[in-house]
Amino acid sequence: MTNDQWKDLLYAIHKGKCMLLLGAGASTLTKNGITRPLTEWLSLELATQLRNNHYPLEESESGSLLYVATEYLLHFQSAIKLQSEVERFYREQAKQPNELLRAIAKLPFPLIINTAPDTLLEKAWMGEFKEYHKTFYSLLKERSREEADLQIEDPTGDCPLLYNLFGSVEDSASLVLTEKDRLKFIEDIIQHNNAIPNAILKEFREDKVVLFFGFDFEQWHLRILPKKIFQKEEISAPVIVPNGGQTLSKGAMVFYQKQYKMDFLPEDPLAFVQELSRRWENYEAEAGQETQQAPVRAVFLYDREDEPWKVMLDKHFAVLKRAEGIHTWDESMIGAGEETGEQIRQQLDQANLILLLVSSDFLASDKLYNEQLRQALQRSGEGKAYIIPILVRPCAWEGAVFAKSKFILPRKQNPIAAWDDKDAACRSIVLELEKYLPIIVENLQA
Repeated sequence: MTNDQWKDLLYAIHKGKCMLLLGAGASTLTKNGITRPLTEWLSLELATQLRNNHYPLEESESGSLLYVATEYLLHFQSAIKLQSEVERFYREQAKQPNELLRAIAKLPFPLIINTAPDTLLEKAWMGEFKEYHKTFYSLLKERSREEADLQIEDPTGDCPLLYNLFGSVEDSASLVLTEKDRLKFIEDIIQHNNAIPNAILKEFREDKVVLFFGFDFEQWHLRILPKKIFQKEEISAPVIVPNGGQTLSKGAMVFYQKQYKMDFLPEDPLAFVQELSRRWENYEAEAGQETQQAPVRAVFLYDREDEPWKVMLDKHFAVLKRAEGIHTWDESMIGAGEETGEQIRQQLDQANLILLLVSSDFLASDKLYNEQLRQALQRSGEGKAYIIPILVRPCAWEGAVFAKSKFILPRKQNPIAAWDDKDAACRSIVLELEKYLPIIVENLQA
């Protein structure tokens, strides 16, 4: 890819506008120095069982799970036996995610659609100690769109959705294994809108970059599946397919390039993800440098009766201090022999974030309300500082000069002291400040 293409891809990831589709080839297992997709190892094992029962198989098709599972079901006439063998295989063999899945788990993709039925993708996320949600398609389970959507929360880069498109080994009856299953699946997604939950399909309605890893694009169903998922006549965002130089018939290549504008790249999927990870780390570092501003100087204005609330809040500010470069100051930091009023005036002159710890004692204090707050309001009026009232104890603050502020914390104007969990109240304040701090800094600079 060109540098401009990499930049566009990194920007899409940053904005949460990049999703990932994993084929069965992304989930591999190495045995005796040979690396194959898990589905292929499963197919070979089932084929061995059939041959041991003197059942004839096409040797060239022994690695095709669709073919072998279909023959297996025809021979043994037992879906339960097939499902049981599949469960056993994945229980014994699918224990550790490969390097590709571990590399993918380090990147902030909001939505990952996986056609492999194993749980290795989840294990990769667990290995990174990251949050995630998961769900899977069920071939046999009838459910309404509303029911399906209730099981899915909006995916984000911090907490993505892992969706098993062909079912999951956690529920073997959900698996799409045989040719008949695949036909039913295609029929289901064409005829029934609730086959794939709307919460997932809506992610495709927006223009997002889509990455395909580990697919065999010669398989017939892939001519239909993207059409149903993309739900668009025109694909405007890039569709990127690093396939490691895998040979593709001319007809298939032309079809996918014309129909879905797929850009087939010669890079190996693992090498592509590793390069993407390296560039993503640099992108984040550069973005951090670009957004790094002069430290935000925050001053607490409060009555001494509210010292415990100030101490509690300042402890919760520790993360903001480290991550965002906030410096906090309050009058308890005035040294012995220093003139209190003058020190506070100097600090307010340098402050660009002024936090009012509002209580009845704060409102009753002439020094706070008539002197220090007046100086703070003057700096706010000049565009040099933001004033943020923080309600610490219930009081009649609605007639105060700051009552019309649009940014009063905690939200819903519920004082910290009124919360059953005071730490939770402080946490909510810090999270709100963290969310709006970039805007505050930008506005101050403007």
